Amino acid sequence: MTPVQTGARLSTVVRDAASAAESDSEFREVVLDAICDRVPSDGAILCSVDPAVLVPTAVAAAGYDDVEVVRGAELATALEYGEVPAVNSFASLLRRTRGIRTIGEATGGKIRESRPYRELLAPLGMRDHVRMVLRARDGVCWGICDLARSGAPGFDDAEVESLARVLRTIGDGLRTSLLRGASRVAPETPDGPAVVVIGADNEVETMTPAAADYVERLGWGRPDQGVPVPVRAAALRARTADGGSVVLRAHTGAGEWVLLRAGRIGQGRIVLTLEQARLPEIVSLVVAAYGLTPREAEVLEQVLAGRTRDEIGRRLFISPYTAADHLKSIFAKTGVHSRRSLVAHLVHTEYLPRLGQELRPDGWFAGLR
Repeated sequence: MTPVQTGARLSTVVRDAASAAESDSEFREVVLDAICDRVPSDGAILCSVDPAVLVPTAVAAAGYDDVEVVRGAELATALEYGEVPAVNSFASLLRRTRGIRTIGEATGGKIRESRPYRELLAPLGMRDHVRMVLRARDGVCWGICDLARSGAPGFDDAEVESLARVLRTIGDGLRTSLLRGASRVAPETPDGPAVVVIGADNEVETMTPAAADYVERLGWGRPDQGVPVPVRAAALRARTADGGSVVLRAHTGAGEWVLLRAGRIGQGRIVLTLEQARLPEIVSLVVAAYGLTPREAEVLEQVLAGRTRDEIGRRLFISPYTAADHLKSIFAKTGVHSRRSLVAHLVHTEYLPRLGQELRPDGWFAGLR
């Protein structure tokens, strides 16, 4: 089968999964299985990421046992988010037009001399890998993927070309699947502060019960399974970030949005807090997930502020008719037919499930941080 044929068949599976999957986790699992069926691998991961910081928020894995997943995550995050990112990092792939590359291509054939081979592949019993960044048609990266093999032959040009042909389709699927499974039931708020402290050795020093509850609800594993991939990645990212802090947005299998903040507190330690996200904190991510243009995002902001078509036109220096055209486009992309249904559609995960709950003095729901 030619790369064109393999890529076409993979694209069909991905598009079908994007339409049929009931959750983003189901989409990732179906797509990863399809990739491994057509491009055999001994170990594979497919992650959704927060596009703003390129940190994984959810992981699907194949071919690795639980111990290898934890060990691989430790090694991979250190290489990706450490002070000196390794060759063939996902960040380096984002700077390339073609978002896929084998370790052989990245090292000029000197695989065994590279840090990824010595510090990641060899410890896991692998000899070759190919990495991908999954950008949607909007150019935004919504996921990353890594396939590895333990023996010869390595990934050949035809296999890489087959995968290259489906990258954007997977990126589009990750983008749209992010909006699946929105919570229509008020989630229970964990009691007490949700705090994790990571030591200078990148291991957990402290994790409160509320934080452990969030970690499990996000599908990041149990505390006794080691530092979750997103927590470790966010902590490492905070060590090198300008200002010493990172904000990560993720959602649970039930569609509840969670905000993770990571920041330096001295002596090489990182403190992370988790809390239920408010609409203003996730609206930019939701806007990107729907594929709205910058101008449409501005119009949406005005709609959420309750402004009329004429007021929107005056504030954005466009005619009311142009504002109406932008609204029609927003309606089409979000699958609604009116301003009222648009607002309800965007805010129901944060507001409607909680109607009737007591309010705090600042106007937000009591019991939510």
